[in-house]
Amino acid sequence: VHMDVKRLQGTVDGNESKSTDETELTGPALLNRLRENISHLYSTLTNSSHPYALKLRNRLSITSDPLSPLLYLRLADEEATGRTRSEQTFILDQIAHHCLVNGNVAVVATGGHVKKYLQLVPEPSLRLVASASHDKEDVEVLVKALGEAVESVLVHNASQMEYTLQHKDNIR
Repeated sequence: VHMDVKRLQGTVDGNESKSTDETELTGPALLNRLRENISHLYSTLTNSSHPYALKLRNRLSITSDPLSPLLYLRLADEEATGRTRSEQTFILDQIAHHCLVNGNVAVVATGGHVKKYLQLVPEPSLRLVASASHDKEDVEVLVKALGEAVESVLVHNASQMEYTLQHKDNIR
């Protein structure tokens, strides 16, 4: 997931003007802001009392280091067990698509496209990128979009998803 929500919305609206209250950070201040944003993103995603992060619980798991600006979310064991790599990739692609269409958040699903280029292929996952330019509102928009996408794909559309996974070769 690339969380530059404001930039994505500005591109969609055709207005890429920069906010006048944004100040350019450099050096240590820039690194400190990045660290703060990484920490805030990680803590929000793992906050069991956050209404949208709660929807991710037992459905997606963070597999990256809490200090890394790259966060990888894979299907939690409860969701991944019994599913093939292809099925997991399909589900994560559906979540990423839902985030883009319904939440105006660009999320990158990894899994299918990297197999032929790597010797050790990582598990299918969603990739989030924290940036120094993000603010708390960006994190809220991201977590809301992810929560709603997971709920839609894995909860509300579960029976339709199972049918699609079982018949996806015949649908194409």
